[in-house]
Amino acid sequence: MSSFEPKPKTAELGLKVWPNPFSERTNIRLDTKTSAKILLKIFDSRGTLVVQQTAIGPDFDFNAKHLPTGMYWAEVRDMQGRLLGNGKLVKE
Repeated sequence: MSSFEPKPKTAELGLKVWPNPFSERTNIRLDTKTSAKILLKIFDSRGTLVVQQTAIGPDFDFNAKHLPTGMYWAEVRDMQGRLLGNGKLVKE
């Protein structure tokens, strides 16, 4: 019997978020250097898309002042729809 266990498909991929947890604003950065246009999608705990915004380059200054307290999931994709990074966000 092997002790190898594959990573779950929901594991964080190439995304740094700080501070996390946060209250109103947080920084989101891709581990990949890019100068291309990319798309950030934020989903609530039910999987509903609550925010979508674009940026040029790997950094987002995310203002979540309008969102209620809770757990969120972030996805960053290129404009062709390829997943570049994802991760969990916690708003206090």
